[in-house]
Amino acid sequence: MNDLYRKVFIVALSSFIVISFYACSGTQKTSAPKTQKEEVKKTTSVYPEWYQPKKEYASDSLSFYGYAIAVSRDSLQSIQKATQQAKVNLDNGVAKALESIRRELAQELNKQKKFANPQFLVNLANSHDISEKLASISEVKSAKKNDVYRSFVKVSLKKKELVQKLQGDFQTNPAFVKRLSRL
Repeated sequence: MNDLYRKVFIVALSSFIVISFYACSGTQKTSAPKTQKEEVKKTTSVYPEWYQPKKEYASDSLSFYGYAIAVSRDSLQSIQKATQQAKVNLDNGVAKALESIRRELAQELNKQKKFANPQFLVNLANSHDISEKLASISEVKSAKKNDVYRSFVKVSLKKKELVQKLQGDFQTNPAFVKRLSRL
């Protein structure tokens, strides 16, 4: 019988230790510390750092910029499409800037007819082609996902370069040339 008490005592003591161990442990799941890669994945965007998804066009004191994204099954075609669209976006932005100058001068100088002259307007319209030709690719990123390439492109055009090209077309209008130099 002594043996029986001893076995019961050992089983009871073991049960008590096991129950105490589980009772002292929390119900919250434990997790391993996050690795640096896991943290980077959470903050990684589908867009490159330089790409501005909400803007097709931007400018700073030195340059104009056009942004675009294109998708294709062929990586080169994707880049070409994005480049072409980025140049169009840049051209549209430059056109808006030039039209803004034209309107401001027309109001300031009270010379609506001078700035609505057909030759002036033709030169203004042709200036858009210049910006597209002078633009250069400054950033490209292409990535494949689900058998499709997504390409991001940023093109840029130095303001100084554009102004130098346009000054010849607008020589007959010194006020416009002067304002161009402030772009």
